[in-house]
Formats: sequence, structure tokens, C-alpha cells
Amino acid sequence: MPSIPSRFPAVVTDYVLVFLNEMGDMTLHLEMAFAHRLDADRLARALELAYDTEPILGCRFVVHPWRPYWERIDFRAGKNFVLVENEAEYEAFRLTPVDPPKGPQVTACLWRKPEEDRLLLKISHQVSDAGGCKHVAAIISEIYNRLADDPRYIPEPNLTGRRNAWQILGRLPWHAFPRIYWNFLKETWSSTHPPKTLTLPATSERGPTAAYVVRHLSAERVARIAEFGRARQATINDQVAAAFLRALTTLAPGDGSLGLRINHSIDLRLRYLPDGKAEAVCNLSALEPINLRTDPGTDFEATLARVVAQTSARKASYFGVNGYVGVMPTIWLMPFRLSRWIFHRFLRWFAATHIVPNAMTNLGPIPPECVTFGSSPASAWLLCPPIFPPFFGFGISGYAGSLTFSAATYPPGMTAEQIEKVFETILRFLPA
Repeated sequence: MPSIPSRFPAVVTDYVLVFLNEMGDMTLHLEMAFAHRLDADRLARALELAYDTEPILGCRFVVHPWRPYWERIDFRAGKNFVLVENEAEYEAFRLTPVDPPKGPQVTACLWRKPEEDRLLLKISHQVSDAGGCKHVAAIISEIYNRLADDPRYIPEPNLTGRRNAWQILGRLPWHAFPRIYWNFLKETWSSTHPPKTLTLPATSERGPTAAYVVRHLSAERVARIAEFGRARQATINDQVAAAFLRALTTLAPGDGSLGLRINHSIDLRLRYLPDGKAEAVCNLSALEPINLRTDPGTDFEATLARVVAQTSARKASYFGVNGYVGVMPTIWLMPFRLSRWIFHRFLRWFAATHIVPNAMTNLGPIPPECVTFGSSPASAWLLCPPIFPPFFGFGISGYAGSLTFSAATYPPGMTAEQIEKVFETILRFLPA
């Protein structure tokens, strides 16, 4: 087996995640509920082997003032797999964020409930987005299953897979880049017109512990939502974004002059890469804005039509890569300390001017084969990272036809009760 280097260079998306850590606890959670019992010892061994299989997982992130990098650590010294006995211990594990500068970048918890086994993978957003979380789960589950037949199984480390965005940008024709940069300039202009954004009421106060709100929708209801959308050329993502914008007009105070905007995420793997798979565990997602200016339309269907028109237009013109062309090269060329200082100054301005829209992150469907530990879970969902108030974001993820809404924040700036009301309002606009 080839030796694993002690250091790996950071890519520019790693830099960006350091910036985003100032806006939230950038930890992602993949939760799975199994009707069968899992082998705890085999799980612990699979997790340990995953640190070598995808070596970046067994690293800590070193924030260097010029060029950050990843450094391998003695992960076996840490307690990275936890077997808990009750809900309080499980919640304590879930609410403790991954620490990228300490590492490793993924830990796991198993809770043996009387009716099910609950497995939680806690993954640093520093190393991966939601698509990367599924990649990590697939690695661990494959090792877990192989160990059942061969307890001495040791997988080969991935030492050649790229983690940078060039695995996507390199597939685009050269003449696409001027168009993408023009799209970026138009998007930048749109983000300040109108100059202020309608957002959910929140203060900057932040308590010590995050509060999660999770809402599950049955496969039957999701099927009705999808059918409603097909008749209007609207995806589920379009419908949830439109419902949130309608909810804003009822839950947030405004005088009609504030911009109706939302940022929504897309997984670039699914749009640009063969089989939707990256070469290595990484961040390959992007935020796309929807801006209805000050007019949501007369009703939900009018709002939805406007959202569909915007997302359809963007999908026809290099969807999702504006920031990778317009911003990230500049970040890469600067000393890291300088780019971080600039972002920090912008963040203070963003909070003061109310220019940052609320966000919806589409965590995407969870393929059953990615989470098959012996057999597939009865249910699975991804949780959106907790966002520091006054900012707010929520997530949606799917599994076996169902849909899960999730959000977390730090009271008292925004409370769990407020988020519950947001979800209830969104769901009132969607087909029952």
C-alpha cells in the first residue's frame, strides 16, 4: 500500500469555508434509523479505515496566514466513535461541532434505541458539503460491509482524486468563461437592487447551545407536491423557495420596499460530473440567488411562476459556477490572512445593512446504496448546519420519497418556536 503524505494543500473552497465558519457552525449531520442492529465494533473499525481510505478525513486543518493546508493526525488517540445509551447523550454528541483545526473531519455516534438503531455521522463542512457527506457515508458503509466478509480488509487510499473545482471547470468550453463572468457581474448588481432585503426577524444575540427543528414529510405528500410541480414545470426546490418567499411576506415586517430574495444551493456534481460523483471528498456546491425585487405576485402560483422563470433561465447559462469564476480566483491569489480580513469586514457590513438574504440549502436525495450498513435504513436525513443570528438558513433533504426540513439556530437571536412557525407557514402553501 502506498504511504500517505503527512500534508495536503488546501483548495480554494477550503478557504471559503473558513470564512463561512463566521456565519454558522459549519457541521453537517447525516442521521439514519435502522430496523436491524448494527455491529458497533465493525462500525468503529470502518470509521478508522475511512481516515486512510480518504486521507483528508484523517487530517486537521491548519490555518496558515499565507496558504492553509491539511495535516495528518494520530486520529486513533481520539474518541471518534461513540456508543450512547440515551437521548441526552445522543443530543450532546449532535450539538458538539466538529473542530476542523483539531480533527478528524468525521465522527460517528450509535444509539441503540429499543425500536431501532440510530446512527449519526457528524462531518465537517470544512472538508465536504452535503454531496460530500453522502460520499463519506458511502465509503464507511462499503468498508463496513466488506469487513463482514473479510475482517482483515484494508482499502487502498485515494491519493490521486482532485478536491478542487477544476474537475468541473475543466469540462467547460473556453468560450464559456466570459459568459460566466458576465453572469457574475449581473448577479452582483442584482444582489443590491433593491438595496435592502426582507429577512426573518432576528437579533445578533447568540446563546451557547444550538436549537434544532426537524420536520418530516411523508412520501405520499411529497408525491403530491411533485405532481403539482410537474404541471407547472416546477421542481420541489422551486416550490419550497416560492413558499418561503411567500412566508416571508407574512412573517417578516416590511413596507414593500425591501427585496424579496433567497439564496438556494445546488450540488454541482449532479449537474456537471459523470454519474454525479467527485474524484474525492470535497465541497462542490454553490449558492444561486432568486430575486423577485419587491413583487411576489398576487398568490402562490404567481410567485412560483416567477421563481421557475428565473431558475430556468439560470439553468440555461452555466448554472451555479458564477462564484467559482468571479470570486474564487481572487481569493486564491491573495494571502489567506488578507482575504479573511476582507470577508470579516464585509460580514459586519452585511449584518448592519440587511443585504444578505435568508438561505435554503438543498441537501439533496440520499441514495440508499450510500447508507447501506448490512441493509438500508428505514429512514435517513441530512441536517442543515446551525446558522448564527441575525442570519438564517434552512435545509431540505430526501430519502426513499420522503422529505425532511431542518434548521438550527442559536437562541435568543432566533428561537426554535420561530423556525417552527416558518416551517408551518411554508407547508401551508405546498399541496397538502
